[in-house]
This record gives sequence, structure tokens and C-alpha cells, in this order.
Amino acid sequence: MIYYYRKVEKKDAKKNRPMLRKDKAMPNSEKKKDYNREYAKTNFKRIPLDVQKDVYDKIKAAAEKSKQPVNTYIKQAIQMRMDQEQ
Repeated sequence: MIYYYRKVEKKDAKKNRPMLRKDKAMPNSEKKKDYNREYAKTNFKRIPLDVQKDVYDKIKAAAEKSKQPVNTYIKQAIQMRMDQEQ
């Protein structure tokens, strides 16, 4: 769930500044969902990756250590390998 923060007219009594209110993101319209789906279909290619659980745990730990999501960590590792081989 994505949240957006916006200023509210009330002031925070302790800090004397405008308060922030958490609002939920507006849901995408069907037209926008269709566009996103079509865009992904033409511009992205999924790569299924199966690894053993213990290997995944090691990858996840390394990704957390570098403060990245697992997906980003794997993509960067692939890019580094490709750069080395050029």
C-alpha cells in the first residue's frame, strides 16, 4: 500500500508547524491498469529464477547487508558480471 502525505491546516501544538496527514494512494483506473499491463508486456521480460532455500537465505542476507531489495541485488550482481566479461 502506498501512502502520500499532505499538509493539513491544523498545527502541531508541540512543534508549531503544519501537521502531515497520511492518505492512501488513489487506485488506478482500469484504463491505467490496461496501459501498465501492455507497457510491461512490450518492454519487460520476466526471468524465472529457482534457487534452493539456503541459497536464497544467503542472497537475502547479503541484500539486507547492502540495504537493497533482493531483486535489485540480483540485478546488480548480473550487471557487474556482464561488465567484467566485456
